[in-house]
Amino acid sequence: MNEQPNTFDPALLASDYLGEAATLLAHDDPFPGGAVVPPIYQTSLFTFANYADMADTFAGRRKQPIYSRGDNPTVMEFEARVAALEGAEAARGFSSGMAAISATVLAFVGAGERMVAVRNCYGDAYRLFERLFPRLNIKVDYVDGSD
Repeated sequence: MNEQPNTFDPALLASDYLGEAATLLAHDDPFPGGAVVPPIYQTSLFTFANYADMADTFAGRRKQPIYSRGDNPTVMEFEARVAALEGAEAARGFSSGMAAISATVLAFVGAGERMVAVRNCYGDAYRLFERLFPRLNIKVDYVDGSD
């Protein structure tokens, strides 16, 4: 078995060779089993060591995945690395482009409000704006994206 530490050469990380991508590649803690890349967690549910951990997690006092649709170690690793790369406090990963589009727009636009979108936007986003948003009383004004 290879006994080499699961890290990159610090000189390589300090150089400009990798650029900002080095932030995504560097990690202090080895992944389970000595993996070079994070494992993919293909599970829907997670267990707790004891009742107190479970209660604290459900109450929001402790961060631990409960159900993969909400949190998953693979996605959490991705989000942490994207946030580090962007110099952001946090990042959010989505399983599809439409999940990202709808969550982002609905985080800023509420019922009874107006928004502006480019006329030639992504087709499924257009369908969201035209089919769902009227039921939420959200008005969409379309503009020419070249203006």
